[in-house]
Amino acid sequence: MGGMLGGIQPGGSGGAGAFKNLGALGTNLQNTGTTLTGLGVPQLQQAGGYFSKLASGNRATMTQALSPEISQINSVYGGTARTLSRFLRGPTRDVQMAEGERQRAGQIGGLFATARPQANTALAALGSQTVGQGVGAAGAAGSLFGTQAKLGQEADIANAQLQSEAGQGFGGLLFNILKTWGPKAAAVAGA
Repeated sequence: MGGMLGGIQPGGSGGAGAFKNLGALGTNLQNTGTTLTGLGVPQLQQAGGYFSKLASGNRATMTQALSPEISQINSVYGGTARTLSRFLRGPTRDVQMAEGERQRAGQIGGLFATARPQANTALAALGSQTVGQGVGAAGAAGSLFGTQAKLGQEADIANAQLQSEAGQGFGGLLFNILKTWGPKAAAVAGA
């Protein structure tokens, strides 16, 4: 009856179209979040496994991860050793070569010392970011569905008010008809 009297219907015209659109947007956001999560989970698992190996102190994984930096340090100190070998002789050369090797070993050891904390930081950031994005997408979809429910409730209230007004109007019309035509109709029926 509300539709016949011009009531607001979800999916109808006017503001009710927004009701329908919010539901579609919420569903699309939820589906997009699910799809992206499905695509991203394998990469996150792979990255998480890698950073977990680094964080656990797996020497082979750490060496592989640090190999570019180790190669650069070895290159710098290799050039220094060649230069020292050309220009220095005797105990002076031996002391300088040993000092260079000590510094090289210290720099390489420093890389390994910082790799684990950096891996733990990266692992925590990866997990936090993923959880944050999942919660954000769920919250956004929930917000859209909440707005849709609010609009539906408002539409139901508006329909009830319109039906009440229509009932009052129809009741008043019937009362006036009976008041005006009632005595005349009774006289015609009695004659």
